[in-house]
This record gives sequence, C-alpha cells and structure tokens, in this order.
Amino acid sequence: MAKPKRRQVKLPLDKRGGVVVQAGHMLASPQFLALSPYAKALVPLLQLHWRINKPVDFGVREAAEKVGCSKDRAARAFKELVAAGFIEEATESLFDSRYGSRTRSWRLTWMPTGTIENPVPPSHRWEQAPAANRPTVREADAIT
Repeated sequence: MAKPKRRQVKLPLDKRGGVVVQAGHMLASPQFLALSPYAKALVPLLQLHWRINKPVDFGVREAAEKVGCSKDRAARAFKELVAAGFIEEATESLFDSRYGSRTRSWRLTWMPTGTIENPVPPSHRWEQAPAANRPTVREADAIT
C-alpha cells in the first residue's frame, strides 16, 4: 500500500524582504553565547547578504551604521567573529581613488559556498574548539 502524501504546511511568513533562517544549535552554542552583543548583531546582518556563489561584501562602516555603534566597535566585532571562527576573510579591502574602492569580503563558516550545482558544505570552524578556549575581544585585537 502506498504511503499517503504529506501535505506541505505553508507558513504565513512575510514575503516582502525574504526570510533569514539560522541554525538553532549555533544560536544556542556556548561559542555563540560567548560573543559580544555587537558580534551577535552582525551575524544575521552578514547572513542577510549571503549568496552561495559569492562572498559577503559587508564593511565596517556599513556594519557600524546598521548595528548602531562606532566604527571602532564594529571593527572589533568583526575581529571577534574571525577569532571565534564564525567568519573568514575572503578578500581584503582596497582603497584606490583611481580605480575605485572595494570593501572586505567575508565567508560565513556556517553557510555553504560554491555554486548551486556544486555546493561546498560549510566548514563550521566555530565548532572546532570549546568556548572556553576562544580568544577574548582583547586577544582578538592582537591577532589582526
């Protein structure tokens, strides 16, 4: 006897701006909970700009504006996310008055990369060390 088809439940989500879904195990992890509030606020903003086929272009000035903090505090939040393994630098920023400027690009370690036809699974670098061994914000400043 054939199994009855399960009806797909359609959630009444707001379709205007899309939906950002984050893994519950990441949000409940000691590594994520150890982050500063500014670094935690950057995570959904970075994911909002994520596309599978290109790194996330999100600069310090834009982050400071969206989070509502100083550029220095936003830069420290990025360093904290790098030190904790949540993001990796994909390309360096560039200031060139002749050819134009480019913001720093990031790879989100909890999201896949590659292409839709050939996706590369996420590295989950943030899971590889216990939260107790994570560098503090002051140590993260010394790293980069």
